Amino acid sequence: MPETAPEAAAAPAAPEPEGRGRVVCDAAGVEAAALGAALGIGAYEAGQLARRGGWQELRALPPAEALALAGRLRAAGARAEVVPEADGRRAARPLLVQGGGFEGGSLALDTGAGPIGLLPAELLLIVRGPITREYQAQEAPGWRALRHVRVNNPQPGYRFHLHRRADPVPLELDPAEFAFRSPRASAHLELGAWCDALARDGVAVDDGFRKLPVALALVAAREEAAKGARPGVQHREKESDRLLDNLVQFRAYSAWRGALERRLGAR
Repeated sequence: MPETAPEAAAAPAAPEPEGRGRVVCDAAGVEAAALGAALGIGAYEAGQLARRGGWQELRALPPAEALALAGRLRAAGARAEVVPEADGRRAARPLLVQGGGFEGGSLALDTGAGPIGLLPAELLLIVRGPITREYQAQEAPGWRALRHVRVNNPQPGYRFHLHRRADPVPLELDPAEFAFRSPRASAHLELGAWCDALARDGVAVDDGFRKLPVALALVAAREEAAKGARPGVQHREKESDRLLDNLVQFRAYSAWRGALERRLGAR
């Protein structure tokens, strides 16, 4: 009777594929021809990129390709960095701030995780930007499929993200929901004044989000996903179920922007 072969050792698990890297660059003042050659785009599009200036997200690529593209951009004269997607994911779910105050040069903020006090030196970056809101177009029944036109559009919004040095999760301030410790006439203007004061103390402020083409998504779908609702569950349609905004886009922008600033500051 043949001997039984010893049991083979279990093969090591295949390593998980590396996450992609997001290539970001600041092409201010770079020659359009050189920039276009690095990116493989036309001179006109490259010129627009250079004129806009500021840090911009270009592409998400496998790590080796991302590093190669960043190298070509640097050779063309641009500032270029690769931000791992994992870094951005950690910053994509902000901690919501319910209210607070700004006195004596320091912030005292109220969050669901408890009170947070911050000095300007503890802040890495402020990202700010407008939130666009509109209703999803509906088609009337019938062969002509006439569109309903809404007279009263939802009010636009705004968000401020405070990126801290000690924690990659940003703090999100919504002027429409912010409870000040002392009454204020305009929450948006007051929070903007806070940002201006922090900027004078040396905190970097990024408002480049307002220059991006708007990418809208359904608010109801986002909220259901956040609550862990199962997809496809039927429920009675509400007016808010057709509300669209670009908050997801803002949070994604803020996430990679904060991750980039953290990487630059660590050098």
